[in-house]
Amino acid sequence: MPMQLRGYQESAVSSIIPWLRENPGQNGLVVMATGTGKSYVMAEFMRRTLEKWPDTRIICATHVADLVDSNYKELKNIWPKAPAGVYSAGLKSRDTNAPIIFAGIQSIYNRAYDFQKCNILLVDEAHTISREGKSRWGQFIKDMLVINPRMRIIGFTATEFRLDSGNLIGGEDALFHGVIYEYGLLEAVQDGYLCEIIPKSMATKIDMSAVGKTKGEYKQGEMDRAVDQEAITKAAIKELMEYGHDRKTWMLFCTSVKHCQHVCEEIRSYGISCEVVTGETSQAERERIYAALKNGSLRSVCSVAVMTTGTNIPNIDLIGGLRPTASAGLLVQMAGRGTRLSPGKKNCLYLDWAGNIANHGPLDKIRGRDRSKPGDGIPPMKECPNCSAIVFAGIRICPDCSHEFPPPEPKINAIADNVAMLSTQKILEEITVEDVQYHIHEKKGKKPCLRVEYYDSGYNGYREWIHFEILGNPRIRAANWWRLRTDLQLPNKTADAFELVKHLKVPGKITVDVGPKYPEIVAYDFSGCQQEEVLLDWDNLSE
Repeated sequence: MPMQLRGYQESAVSSIIPWLRENPGQNGLVVMATGTGKSYVMAEFMRRTLEKWPDTRIICATHVADLVDSNYKELKNIWPKAPAGVYSAGLKSRDTNAPIIFAGIQSIYNRAYDFQKCNILLVDEAHTISREGKSRWGQFIKDMLVINPRMRIIGFTATEFRLDSGNLIGGEDALFHGVIYEYGLLEAVQDGYLCEIIPKSMATKIDMSAVGKTKGEYKQGEMDRAVDQEAITKAAIKELMEYGHDRKTWMLFCTSVKHCQHVCEEIRSYGISCEVVTGETSQAERERIYAALKNGSLRSVCSVAVMTTGTNIPNIDLIGGLRPTASAGLLVQMAGRGTRLSPGKKNCLYLDWAGNIANHGPLDKIRGRDRSKPGDGIPPMKECPNCSAIVFAGIRICPDCSHEFPPPEPKINAIADNVAMLSTQKILEEITVEDVQYHIHEKKGKKPCLRVEYYDSGYNGYREWIHFEILGNPRIRAANWWRLRTDLQLPNKTADAFELVKHLKVPGKITVDVGPKYPEIVAYDFSGCQQEEVLLDWDNLSE
C-alpha cells in the first residue's frame, strides 16, 4: 500500500522523471530542509520507478552507515517487498545483485565493476560530494559512467552548496546542472511541518580573529585552541544552565573529542546527565545513546562531526553552538537537528556562543558562494611584541625569536543579545526616547511626508515616515499614528501636520525591529502620558 505523502513530498517525487526527460544528459538536485522527509521522497520515487520500469537498477549511496541503514529501512517500511539490498562494510552486508542497492561510498568507491549496471544513482546528502575527481565520489561516479554513460544522478540535500566549492550547480565542472525541486526551511516552518528555531547570541563570545583558514574552513588545531579553554567552557555551561533549565533534550556541537569531554564533564558537574558521541564511538554505543535521548533517560549529548547529518531525534529542543564554522552548510546541518516536531515541543532554542548566525545570516537566506568570485585568500596576521616579526595570527610560537603568544582571551559580555535565525523573525530592542524631531520630507516627483526621528541617550536615531497625502494604507497608517498622539483633527496635508507637532504626545519608549537593513519601529510606549504601550499591526488598521 503506497504511503500517503505530504503535498510537497508528492510534488518532489512527481517532479523528478519530467525533469530528467526535459533535461537529457543532466543531473539534478532535490533540495529539502532537514526534517522534511527526504528519505520518504527517495523511497517513493524508487517504488514508483521499479513498479513502472522493473528492469531499472538504482543505487542509493551516502557517506555514513547510519543513513544507509535508515534509508533502507524507510523503503522497506513503505514497500515491504522491495527488491532491495545493502552494501556497507559498517553494516556487514555486501549485496551487489538486488535491483535497488543502498550503499556507503567508503565501501563501494572502488567497487563499481562489482555492480555493473546502474541506471540511476541517488545521492543522499549530496553536498558531501567534492568537485575533486580523485575523491571517492569522483572515482565511483567516473567508473559507473564508463559502464553506463547514460546513468543519471539525482542528489538529495538540505544545503545545495559546499564550503570549498560553493553552489553545487555552479561552475563548468559541476556534477549537478539544476534544481529539480526545492522546499526550504522557512516554508516548512510556516506550513507547520518543522518547528521554529529561536536563536540566542550568548554573553560568552569565542574570539576567532586569530584563527586561520584552510579551504575556507577554520584550521582544526587553531580553532580547538581558541575554543577549548576552561574559562570559555565554564562560562558557556553556566549560561546553558540558565537558558536550558526548561528544555527537555540538549545537543551541543564541539570542536574536538577532548573539547567534547571537557564540555561533558562541566555539564555533569551540575548534576545533568550527558554523553559524548564522536567518530570514535561504536555503532552500538551510538544507538544506545540515541535511544536514551529519545526516551528521556539522557538529558544531553556532546558531539563532534558525526551528528550533523542523519540523526533523527525529534525531541531535541536545545542546540548548543560551541563549534565555530565558516561553512554555512555545516551551520544549517547543525541547526537542523532541532527542527523536527515532537509532542509538547513548541520550538528549538539555539545558543550561539560561536557567533555563527551573526556571521552567516538567517538560515533560509543562506546560499553558496559564487565560485567566480573567490575571496582574497589573505590570512590574518599579527606582530610579535618581542622581535616585531609579522607572523600568521594563529601561530603560538614566533618562528624568529621563539616568543610564546598567549592563548586568546574569551570575551564575556555582561548580557546576551539576540540574532535572527529565519528572515521572518523579528529582533526587537526597546529604546528609551530622549528626543523627537520632526521634518517635512520632500522627494522630487513624490508627495511630501512627515519624517519623525527618535533619539536615544547615545543620540542614535530611529526614523519613520508618515504619509498624510497618499490615499489607501499610507493614509490609514497616518490616521492611526496621529490618533495615538492627539485628539486634534487628522490633517490632510503634511505641512498642516508639521504645524501641529508641538501638540503631539511623545512616547517614552519605542520598540524597534533591528533585523532589517533599515530598523523598523513596531511599538510605542506612552506610559509616561498615562497611555498603555501600543503594538502596531499595520495589516489590520482602519481609518
